[in-house]
Amino acid sequence: MIKNRLLLFIIGLFSETQIKLIGYISISELFFLYYTFKVLWNGRKFIFNSDIRPFIIMGMLWMLSSLVTNIVRDNNIFNILKGISMPLFYISSFISLYYLLYRNLNNFKWFILGDAISGIISIYYFRASLFEYAASVGEELSGANIYTSYYWPFLFAITLFYYPQKKYFVLISIFIFGTIFFIIGARSSGSICYLSAFIVLLYNINYKFSYKFIAIGIIAITQLISFSYGHFASIGALGDEAQKKYEIQSSSDIGILSGRQEFVAAFLAITDSPIIGHGTAALDVEGYAIRGAELINAYYIPSYDEISQSVIASHSHLFGAWMLDGVLGFIFWFYLMFYIVRFGINNILYTGKYLPFVTLIILFTVWNFVFSPIQIRLPSSAFYIFIIILNSNINNFNKIRI
Repeated sequence: MIKNRLLLFIIGLFSETQIKLIGYISISELFFLYYTFKVLWNGRKFIFNSDIRPFIIMGMLWMLSSLVTNIVRDNNIFNILKGISMPLFYISSFISLYYLLYRNLNNFKWFILGDAISGIISIYYFRASLFEYAASVGEELSGANIYTSYYWPFLFAITLFYYPQKKYFVLISIFIFGTIFFIIGARSSGSICYLSAFIVLLYNINYKFSYKFIAIGIIAITQLISFSYGHFASIGALGDEAQKKYEIQSSSDIGILSGRQEFVAAFLAITDSPIIGHGTAALDVEGYAIRGAELINAYYIPSYDEISQSVIASHSHLFGAWMLDGVLGFIFWFYLMFYIVRFGINNILYTGKYLPFVTLIILFTVWNFVFSPIQIRLPSSAFYIFIIILNSNINNFNKIRI
């Protein structure tokens, strides 16, 4: 339907460019709340009998856990509303996007087109504010590095619009984007691109898939990427900023994972309160960041003055939701990650024209679940719904490798 395509395009336009109206509430979130109410009013039986039913139920439990946690910890109405806004957004976006896409998954291209345009708008209009923020937290970021998240929509658009008609153009594009990511210091994004290109290449040369071989290949490529990046970064071939960053991040007991050392602090906070969490506005007065840095012998250990006035860091969907909102937040994200990984193992061969896109977003989302905070929520929500609908479509037809 033309109406659905137009709505998806408009939603995509507001995916990277978030226009806030009231506090943390943006235009897109208000639209999802309105559209969810409309969908439930007209067809709630359809929604609650659909493939997103378990995610809605677990999202409601996550919201309940956040509500209880913030009442117990703080009882501040603003923090309570802020806490429940996250699960409420995912519930409403899942319902709205599922309803717009379940009849024709090809319409997802219109969302991606809007998303790519939104990335251009964000780069142009928010350049000054991004540099200002970086300066306020004492970071020296290159112009390219701070735009990393805005580059992804362009690559996603290439995979959806040009595969399989121009499959080698798509493969080369994935490899080029991966190289660009490495050059600007975004090694996780670069690794995701290289691993995706490896899987898509095997598929297109008609290699008879063996998951054991794929697993060994992914491990080997990951090690090669890690070694190559470490070597070139350490000798300054990727620039002074990359060299400094590598030296800092590779000096702890967990190697380059110390670039995500916040998850250690979050895990320590979870062990102190594993059921109800610490609350949306939980300040690190217990010094979890210091204890976490000391535990892994990190290069830099923050002072108490630095962290005591900041919310406990996590840098992880899984541990962040658990630490802030309680164990039910963790269960929501763990189940979603399990669903996506299982889809990748069982159905990656049957995704046909969506193969490069699906491979990218599976690797992209699983990494984010474990090692990235919840930031630009709308695109990620759309990716999850895409996987859920595609999984249902594949399971409802004979699995034929295209």
